[in-house]
Amino acid sequence: MFPGWRFCSQVCILRWECSVDDWGQIPRYTQLSLAELEKLTLWPWVAKFRTLPMRMFPKRMGRGGILRDLVAPDLRVCPLCLQEQPYICLMWRLTPVQVCLRHCCALQCYCPNCRIQLTLISWQYWHLYCAACDADWRGLPVTAVSDDFLAKEEEQQRDFAFLLDPDVSLVNDDDAAVLNLALPEQLPQAVGLKFRCLRVQEGKMMAQMSRYLTLLKDKPRRVERGDWVSLPIYLDYLAGLDGSWPEFAALTVPPEFIAD
Repeated sequence: MFPGWRFCSQVCILRWECSVDDWGQIPRYTQLSLAELEKLTLWPWVAKFRTLPMRMFPKRMGRGGILRDLVAPDLRVCPLCLQEQPYICLMWRLTPVQVCLRHCCALQCYCPNCRIQLTLISWQYWHLYCAACDADWRGLPVTAVSDDFLAKEEEQQRDFAFLLDPDVSLVNDDDAAVLNLALPEQLPQAVGLKFRCLRVQEGKMMAQMSRYLTLLKDKPRRVERGDWVSLPIYLDYLAGLDGSWPEFAALTVPPEFIAD
């Protein structure tokens, strides 16, 4: 499948839902173009904050990677969806996502027979079956969720769908002109400046924003400078400003703000 890969262990790259440097024979067997394959990964999300191409390697997908805490380390599924179509949904792989909106039920992450967490791609992986006891995931219990929790998930997943859309950007051509975005590598700084502008418009101080980013040293300044931070940090920062990603993308930074 991947004739250019030197080691079989490289298959673990696929568990992080990131694009690989060499898709091998995947386009041939799936009849999907490279652009279509990219849409099945988190590249459209990453590309809104970092300039592509950006190399991804398994060891960098851990605690220090940009996808840290965004991609769930173990699998979660909706058994009703698997009964209809035997595919793993990309949205399920995001750590904050806990509900299937189609069936209004909680995602399941444990086998009910052996209580082992559902296994991702590994040597023991068997699609739709527990690697430990061979239980069929399509028979996992279905747990309903409350209306309030469902409403919260709908809002969250609407934002995530926006970030996964390859046809939208957080910094458009008009923004690039106002922000004097001369080089593609300046994208993180442009995003950071929009965050700063939004914070000022909301009348919030750096100290207030620090409460939303408790795990990052010198947190707000790093976001607004465009420093390297993991993707969930951006989510927490915008949540602290009570905004949505479509609203953030539509925000126009006034030229006088740039001058100041």
